[in-house]
Amino acid sequence: MLRDRSELESNLTNAIERIKYKRKNVEEVNKTLSEYDIPSGFFNEIIKKESLLGEIDTAVLCLISIAVFKIYGSDEVRAENYFTEGEISEARKYTGKEKDDVNLPISINSVLQIDHENFVTTIKISEPVKWYHNKIIVYDFETQRSAKYKKGRDGVVPVPDVNLQSVKDIAEHMLNETYLPDMITLNVYSEDFDPITYNPKSKVLTIKEGAIVS
Repeated sequence: MLRDRSELESNLTNAIERIKYKRKNVEEVNKTLSEYDIPSGFFNEIIKKESLLGEIDTAVLCLISIAVFKIYGSDEVRAENYFTEGEISEARKYTGKEKDDVNLPISINSVLQIDHENFVTTIKISEPVKWYHNKIIVYDFETQRSAKYKKGRDGVVPVPDVNLQSVKDIAEHMLNETYLPDMITLNVYSEDFDPITYNPKSKVLTIKEGAIVS
């Protein structure tokens, strides 16, 4: 992004507040978003809870900016003022249909840099779960929980030693919406190149292709 994402989110919030009271405006925004297979009720959910702007993919944020600009017409929400030509082009290829395949590089928004090697952000747990299932995250038994060994078709292999009762307790809390936010540490490294890039202006951190994540 060319500018801080939070600036666009704030300007979109103001713009949505101004246009949401006319049904025709909402219908036009939904019509534009539907071209990218985004459900028509999605924009209505944002109207009800504008904080969702901080949780959606960058591509979807770009498309919302394009759709709202058609109605609002202010440079404050013009996509070209916040996104590169490449980002806008990629956003226009977006489809709201669910995709389970995830590959590096991966860009993470709203990342704060603590020091040269440490960064922090908030992210839905479903995202690292997707990364794990797509073998982007690997388990490093030297630095993480000790292994136990299981016999399978490939012989005896190490697997994480998981406390199943703790897993059940966490799952129950999540279902009851009583689970408190947790901290997960991911290590990103490579012996051959700098595995990440970070843009302090847009606060976007990108994990490069070929990096090891554990």
